[in-house]
Amino acid sequence: MLIDTDSLQITCEQWHPGDDEWVAKASVPVDLTPLMPYVNAVARRPEFYVETPAIVWMHGDRKVAMRSHEIAVSHVIDREAAAEEVGQVVAWLNDLWERRGEVTPESEPKSLPPLMSVLKLLPMNNCGECGLPTCTAYAVNLIEGDKGIEDCSALTADEGRENVAALREMGLA
Repeated sequence: MLIDTDSLQITCEQWHPGDDEWVAKASVPVDLTPLMPYVNAVARRPEFYVETPAIVWMHGDRKVAMRSHEIAVSHVIDREAAAEEVGQVVAWLNDLWERRGEVTPESEPKSLPPLMSVLKLLPMNNCGECGLPTCTAYAVNLIEGDKGIEDCSALTADEGRENVAALREMGLA
């Protein structure tokens, strides 16, 4: 275990004065920098700032920021929920640290593919079978990780196989 939950100092403050949303922050006594390349390798939509060092990613519907000695979780509903939200993130981070031998760390920031590059590979028939009204909306959701390649029936059909391969090469799933 890298992060001892008993050693965390958790604070909670309003996102913006007068807001109903809060951000939970935990001061961590150990250096989290060695964990960042592993988070970068497996997290959803990571933004890795190597020089800072810091990493931001989506954990469920929460945005998480991690610096060398701090973890921050956004959109916490109140002070009571702060400890629970931070605890879930810390449990995930500890599990990742324990499994680090199974994960190839990625030390370089990931870049998202340009929207136009993704759109060129889609059928552009706006069929709506993916649950979204247009192929453009689907492309944005695919890039952001909220939809998968399998959500587009035209892509998964035989004639879409080459485009699926190209999308996967872009790092989309």
